[in-house]
Amino acid sequence: MGAWSATNKMLFSSIARPSELMSIINRSPDLHAFPRVIAVKKVFKRGTPAIEAGAADGWFSFELAPFFETPILAMAYTDAEYEAMKRNIRVLRLTGLVSAGKDDAQSLETVKDGSVEQLMLVDVLEHVDDDISAIKAANRVLKTGGRFILSVPTPYYPYWFGYDFDRIIGHKRHFTKEDLERRLSPNGFEITEYFYYTSAAVSKLMKLWYRDLKVWPKEFAGMAGGKGKQRIASALSTAMLPVLGALSAYLESYDKEIDGHSSLLVVATKVKDAK
Repeated sequence: MGAWSATNKMLFSSIARPSELMSIINRSPDLHAFPRVIAVKKVFKRGTPAIEAGAADGWFSFELAPFFETPILAMAYTDAEYEAMKRNIRVLRLTGLVSAGKDDAQSLETVKDGSVEQLMLVDVLEHVDDDISAIKAANRVLKTGGRFILSVPTPYYPYWFGYDFDRIIGHKRHFTKEDLERRLSPNGFEITEYFYYTSAAVSKLMKLWYRDLKVWPKEFAGMAGGKGKQRIASALSTAMLPVLGALSAYLESYDKEIDGHSSLLVVATKVKDAK
């Protein structure tokens, strides 16, 4: 699958170590990961070391770092995510390319002031309690001229993905480009690039996946229906994920107007220190 070229290559290289490989691939299928990773690849700057805050167990960084041959420090939030990330890095032999860290995106207290060239928050800002604190933390750790890459859900997200799913996974807010600009500009950032993605056509696939079939991440699957229904959804997803992933790439569009898109990607440059 083109969207996950680097990760697929690493997984195939790990087949000779089946017990270790099984310890990292027992994850719920995530259809929306396909358009997300393609979108971020469009703006990630090769050769510029990066931090991904809110990286969970690290899979997004695992795709970007080897694809761009660029080191990434992936920051987990919980102890469990941090331990899983370290295991994944070891099994996939990414030591030296992806490093595991643990920090809160709202403070980044383990990161030195003005030390970062490229910082990513990929579908994180909508989850934190204080999004302004997260933006100020990003400003503090970035060098002047540093790049802040943000992916966030738009107000269309709950309609397509389902209001129950949106609530259960912990979305506290949704954004337009103007919403982000009102937060970024007073805190030392200038938006230099942006586009809406997960188009209305792609979002219809997301509606089928998350809202209709309820193929939810493992930690939320119990809320999606009984075990029988979960098994059916899991079986369907195994067959459908590659097809729907390819179809989402084919149907995707990147636009300056929201026009039904579920996601927004912004690149903001630090132009001054936040007050």
